[in-house]
Amino acid sequence: GTAETNITICRPPNDAKIGERVTLEGFEGIPQESEKEIDVKKNKVLETVFPEFKTDAEGVATYLGKKLMTSAGVIKSG
Repeated sequence: GTAETNITICRPPNDAKIGERVTLEGFEGIPQESEKEIDVKKNKVLETVFPEFKTDAEGVATYLGKKLMTSAGVIKSG
């Protein structure tokens, strides 16, 4: 069968700094040195994580139910 996919454009708050790291609510992340070791194409990271990106009822972008955050607040659709 075919799966219906809706694409929603999400934006950081206007006060977010250009180039700042986006984090997940309650998650510190991995050290930047470790990120260099991850081969995104080879490990098919995007194919694995993309289906888990969603927006909640308030339009906040989430990954596995955790809000995507910047220092200026949450990332939202619209």
